[in-house]
Amino acid sequence: MTTRRLLLLALVLLAVPSHAATYRIEVIAEFPSDVLVIGESTDINQSGQVGFLVSRFVDPNLLYDAYRGDAETPVVAVAVGVDGFSQAGASSNSSIDGLGAVYLTGRVLPAGPAGVLAGDGGAVTARVSLTASLYTFVGHDSNDAGQVGFIAGSLTGFTLQRREANGDLSPIAAHGAAGVDSFGGNEIAINEAGTVASYLQLDGGTRGIGRGVPGAYGAVVTEAPGFVPQPYFLDIDGAGSVIFLATPTGVSTGGALYTTVGGEFVNSAGPFANFLNAACSENGRLVFQANRDGPDVSTTGGIYTGPDPIAGKVFAVGDAFAGSTVSRIRLGDINDAGQIAFFAEVLDGRDFVLRADPVPEPRAALGALVALAALAHAALSRSRR
Repeated sequence: MTTRRLLLLALVLLAVPSHAATYRIEVIAEFPSDVLVIGESTDINQSGQVGFLVSRFVDPNLLYDAYRGDAETPVVAVAVGVDGFSQAGASSNSSIDGLGAVYLTGRVLPAGPAGVLAGDGGAVTARVSLTASLYTFVGHDSNDAGQVGFIAGSLTGFTLQRREANGDLSPIAAHGAAGVDSFGGNEIAINEAGTVASYLQLDGGTRGIGRGVPGAYGAVVTEAPGFVPQPYFLDIDGAGSVIFLATPTGVSTGGALYTTVGGEFVNSAGPFANFLNAACSENGRLVFQANRDGPDVSTTGGIYTGPDPIAGKVFAVGDAFAGSTVSRIRLGDINDAGQIAFFAEVLDGRDFVLRADPVPEPRAALGALVALAALAHAALSRSRR
């Protein structure tokens, strides 16, 4: 076969679309049924390291342990529900930076640091300290560079700020300033450029999505008839596009996922009943968690990368896994390599922190081999001349 024909065959193999994504599921950690893993908390950095939370109750405190990778030793152990920390807000999310430090909010007992904490297996440090002027934290996110975006309660209302890698605090927006009434929830995201996105409520009650940096923050999306942004989840990619949920007026479920750059991505008019979470990578990869249509949507949850529930499926309730059947899942995050961190529970009560690693499409791999063969053929032909 000639070099030209080999290259043509390679192009054909590479161009034919895939019928379904393939993932290898890696077990990051496994816990017995008597341990509660906080499924909403899994996060992943660009190196594929996964950070997550585990909770335990030691009277009178609810304790959270943050882990990186395996479940042998927590990198941060804190108490929440004390000293102004909300059990429902500040404590229930974690994040991981590019150096593997895991972040969460709380206090190290009995009298250790308190605030937005970080640990990498050594000393636990307060990246943002609990003070008289920042007296509660209701959400945070970190990027690989170590910047932290957070929402905190202050003496004048809630404030949105960014903690820089050098420790400086940079205010972004605050209650009562520039038409901002509140941030409406604990959802916040930060990209590698340091741009922060959050749910937003303006003076007069108009709801929307805010985005910005210190000195330049504002609404990029606001509600309209039949279109209401919801505060349940959001994420932001490296170009500043925010993925979020919006529903029809007066309805809190169903609706559609949107990005601020591309518009509607997937809606509940097709095979999906409602959307429970969504995430995006720096390079714009999208992933979401949704329930499928059916008589009992609670038994149809899955993680997907696109509107087609077959081609885009990553993992779902009902899948066989670890000698049992998946009964519950919760999406975490996705990195630029397409690796997805998430939580899963199986019917026998075991909890897992998992990572889905994309497996190269066989057709694409064959195309690459054919291309290499073509190049080798061309080189050999030249050497014989």
